[in-house]
Amino acid sequence: GDGSTVDNSGAAGGGSGVAASCVAPTLTVKPVTVQAGDKVQVTGEWFADGCNDVAIDGQPPQPPPPFMNMTIELRQGDQTWPVASDVDATGDHYAFDLSVTIPDDVHPGKATLQAKDRGFPTDLEVVSD
Repeated sequence: GDGSTVDNSGAAGGGSGVAASCVAPTLTVKPVTVQAGDKVQVTGEWFADGCNDVAIDGQPPQPPPPFMNMTIELRQGDQTWPVASDVDATGDHYAFDLSVTIPDDVHPGKATLQAKDRGFPTDLEVVSD
């Protein structure tokens, strides 16, 4: 516990850990406790189409394109409500930021919000007023 650290990042050779790691998309909703009819802020990050973190033929990796024209949907049980469409992840870090309205016919209980066909759902708790 003497606090000294060894930094080998500048050493030649080795080569392990050089490739960038791809970041999985994340979806955040605020607030996470909502009522039907509420507006919530939905923020997505790292919604990129593919993962180009490897140099090919000595060329630097090209950034993948952002996901475009996404539909954001609320799911509860076997019901699905599209709450936003034509969402483009063109912000920094393949981000988007939007305000959506919770559908009026959502029931109290657990629900999830996600980009359709992209997975990575985030949980919501619907409460009655």
